[in-house]
Amino acid sequence: MIQRRLPKTLKKLSIFEDFNDSLAAALGGARLLWQDQVDASRIGDVKVGAAFAFKSLDLEQLSVSYMVNAEDFFQACTSSTWTWQRLQSLALTSQSLQPVGSRQEIDTLLYQAGVVALRMPKLHILVLWNGTKGNACAFIYHTGGASAHVTWRSTWDLELSPRVVEVWERVALENRSYPLRIGKQRVEDVIRSHGDAIYHLGLPCRVVAPVSLWQIRREGP
Repeated sequence: MIQRRLPKTLKKLSIFEDFNDSLAAALGGARLLWQDQVDASRIGDVKVGAAFAFKSLDLEQLSVSYMVNAEDFFQACTSSTWTWQRLQSLALTSQSLQPVGSRQEIDTLLYQAGVVALRMPKLHILVLWNGTKGNACAFIYHTGGASAHVTWRSTWDLELSPRVVEVWERVALENRSYPLRIGKQRVEDVIRSHGDAIYHLGLPCRVVAPVSLWQIRREGP
């Protein structure tokens, strides 16, 4: 459906797959016959991630939350012939972005994102983020004025490796002719749900409708 049914005239696409950690935990503890099928974690399909990657070639803005993993998206972008002539804003989630996650996997994700971004000449915003109970984090690239910025905004600390910094400096210079500024911002608020994470991260692009975000936070624990 993503590859063949969405119209060619479509320019902006935002998809948010909601979930409820508390409900999944309660069902998992109910000892039902199908309890093994209940899992609070989001399981992204590799083929779906690849389909969104292909469709993004036609889009100006794309945001996909929880339905796919950012790793699958970028893994599908290996063809050197792919160039995103229209894409200006991209936001994806990754389950690797959590305090107990592998720092090597996170480093690889941020580096691969930069390599792909070198083929997105009109890119203004790229956000890789994750939000769960107790965890809010985002890697944010955005341009404004006469400079480009990379910001790590999170409830936990991460040091960007030299290769990640270098590739994003190339993105800023080759795509925008801007110098790159790097910063960190600590999220000190209590994160009770993924809705709280979105609210306190203050992302530069909309990943969910305001009314839906209000409902998610209200329904949270």
